[in-house]
Amino acid sequence: MSGIEEKPKRVGHWLSEKKAKKLNIAVLSERLKREGIELVPIDLRQPVETQGPFDLIIHKITDLMVAADGGDEQAANAVGRIETYIATHPGIPVIDPLGAVQTLLDRSVCYQMMDDMKFKFRDTEVCSPPHVTLMDSTDLSRKLKRAGVTFPCVCKPLVAHGTKLAHQMAIVFNEAAFETMKYPCVAQQFISHNAVLYKIFVVGKAHFLVQRPSIKNLTALDEKTTIFFDSHDVSKPSASSHLNEIDQRVSTQSPPDHRVIAAVARQFRTKMVRLPIHFVSGHQFCFST
Repeated sequence: MSGIEEKPKRVGHWLSEKKAKKLNIAVLSERLKREGIELVPIDLRQPVETQGPFDLIIHKITDLMVAADGGDEQAANAVGRIETYIATHPGIPVIDPLGAVQTLLDRSVCYQMMDDMKFKFRDTEVCSPPHVTLMDSTDLSRKLKRAGVTFPCVCKPLVAHGTKLAHQMAIVFNEAAFETMKYPCVAQQFISHNAVLYKIFVVGKAHFLVQRPSIKNLTALDEKTTIFFDSHDVSKPSASSHLNEIDQRVSTQSPPDHRVIAAVARQFRTKMVRLPIHFVSGHQFCFST
């Protein structure tokens, strides 16, 4: 007597066309089907309830969430449909949890969270560089001084994901440069880190460390002109830019201590979190995003 054939696990997903193409979703779907997993695209123009049931939901709806926050009614309806389904089926795992995504969309909120999570592991300090949220350029000197932000610093949009503008940044070397900034923005102290950053991906109890290129070492004496850049042009795996050139005079650092990385991961133990870390030295890590 043959056993009862087990139903395939249904994984609902919503990805932008660009992201689906990058993941080669059609090939992935065929491969997973052989493993008893069915990938089901979710149409957020329709009620999600009629498209289930799902054993897991994976999404990348940051662009829709940002548009919804900006007043886009169609995007708000799409986000509302997935929120309704998740609320109705609280037992279904969701990657990423929408609440966690919403937090990471706002740099000022994210940095405050990182400030609150500052800790020390053995002799290593894990912290966030000094930063301040600026709504305009008035009373600039006092705001920067009060926050402990000195030059050079990096000016970033408040929105951290979901739009191309989120990656448009500037390194400024003097107060006069703030006259050309777009507000609101976050001014964050630039910490030299030898043109290397590490991203920690936290998934359940597991974590993964990925090395990426980053901004080269800079000081207040290096430049006078503001450097405008797109972070995707600097920190993507294949990025090649004069801004991420490694100074050969600086000795290459060993990878971060895995025990420190594990301690950081424990602090961010959610369903799934991606956290950029600047490894400043053997005794200091700095969060950024």
